[in-house]
Amino acid sequence: SGDRTSVRNPLERYGLLGAAIASRFEMMSGIHYAEFEIRGCPYIGIVRPMPNLDLQRLARREDFHFFDMEFFDYFLAARGVRKFGVGIVHACEYCCEDGYSSWTDWDDKQDIMNWDGMEYCRTGDTVGMLLDLGVGILTIYKNSRRLGVMKDGLSGPYCWYASLTRNSAVSIKRGEASSAGGLPRFQMTDGQSNERLKTTARADGRNINDAINDAHELEIGALESKVARLKRQLQRQNALLRPLLLSQRLRPLRLQENHNELSVTVSTLTKVNLSYVDTSLIAQVASFVGASRELLNLALTCKAFGWWQSRSGSEWDWSLADEVARQMVCSGQNNINGVRVSLPRYVRGMRTWLSILHESERPLKFNTLLGRHIEYSSGDRTSARNSAGRGYFGEALASGFVMMSGIHYAEFQIIGNPHFGIVRPMPNIILRMLARHETLDFFENEFYDDFLAARTDEWVGTVHTCEYSCEDGELSWTGWDIENEQEQFMVEWEGMEGCMTGDTIGMLLDLDEGKVTVYKNNRRLGVLKDGLSGPYCWYANVTTKSAVSIKRGEPPRI
Repeated sequence: SGDRTSVRNPLERYGLLGAAIASRFEMMSGIHYAEFEIRGCPYIGIVRPMPNLDLQRLARREDFHFFDMEFFDYFLAARGVRKFGVGIVHACEYCCEDGYSSWTDWDDKQDIMNWDGMEYCRTGDTVGMLLDLGVGILTIYKNSRRLGVMKDGLSGPYCWYASLTRNSAVSIKRGEASSAGGLPRFQMTDGQSNERLKTTARADGRNINDAINDAHELEIGALESKVARLKRQLQRQNALLRPLLLSQRLRPLRLQENHNELSVTVSTLTKVNLSYVDTSLIAQVASFVGASRELLNLALTCKAFGWWQSRSGSEWDWSLADEVARQMVCSGQNNINGVRVSLPRYVRGMRTWLSILHESERPLKFNTLLGRHIEYSSGDRTSARNSAGRGYFGEALASGFVMMSGIHYAEFQIIGNPHFGIVRPMPNIILRMLARHETLDFFENEFYDDFLAARTDEWVGTVHTCEYSCEDGELSWTGWDIENEQEQFMVEWEGMEGCMTGDTIGMLLDLDEGKVTVYKNNRRLGVLKDGLSGPYCWYANVTTKSAVSIKRGEPPRI
């Protein structure tokens, strides 16, 4: 359009991307809302402002994306002297095709994630984005309906942007989220409400948008003052009530029945001031509590254990229970021999050290779903299902549980006829690309080059994936090398049996001996495949109308 509020990508070729950036609309603080009307399946999100970015150089490229690793150093250099704040999320986007969230720090951390409320969008839908830099969250709306918080842990300046896939288009405008979705409405004049964002590199100086942003910041400042006033009032009330509560003593109770008296003595309350005790000593004692659930109960007993606040002279800025959880995570007490477990390395937003400790206690889950028609069927991501029609399938991958050496056992509970087995670990950048496909199979030769692009020196041997078919029990394996015929499909093996809904299939991976053994309902069937070496992850191919759950266990004693 002539006002530069809408852009399109008319090309039909798959894989060619371009970015449209609202580069002169920098959101520094406060609350900001924008609406995107879409055609096709673009990506939309936020990115850091980069005043030194060479736009002419990048415009000559055939394709461009903020998640392309070859540009990461260039992006970081282009920020000039500007600071990005304390956050590490430099680009974050919503994928209209499947609803996934992706983010990157333009260094060694990037992720593609499911999130609560995740939904995809299609041509004609309007996607709203609410960026609240006061609390550091990005909330998604679809056709004026709030979906949920897509990403937290945000801080510092951002700009809106859209990445345009083949034959897609997007327009942008400022707006207001529905009051039912939790965003306060701000009064704006007709001229203000019609003011539209522009994807432009030209500066017009201070405009009406700046005035509205100032008004928003004043509104936020007033709310913060009100919160501080209420907090002081609550503290005064607590100070008045505390002596009254501590002065109470529970007197001995006397129960009378059949003229016989039974004396019951209840101990009196004792006040202990923990502020005089060194916090490191308390943390050491609390570490004997054990698991994350018990630590959570400890945090709920009183604010001395669970109150999140800064402590003068302390290097940490979280609760005492969280500090104990951090020490337990860093000590590696939940480490598994021969397994590389991927855990969050930072506390931000709603993520705490207690939640990270909880993850370390239950590390085996389907971290990644590949294919648009499979979804999680439990909140802890240990089960996945496929409710689509015939011909649609995808992979549920335990990508955060990489088995490097030793002996490992997992059990799969099934509905329908899924396939499951082991596959090589792949970095998130490859998985993110694969997740866009409608269906995906590790035995589909059109993806072999993509899989091999993730190869490292750790990949020893020619068996890169190996799976068991529940329908008939047959074995398939491949080295993703068609020319050298390093693969076999649907072959029989000694002890082969199929299974059906309700059965539990166990797989024992012995990387010392280089073999994987299959169990059915705690009964050993036999060795499925030998000649294995190097790292592997568990996975399940979730076929039509099937479901599978995974858990760690001990192999049956025969």
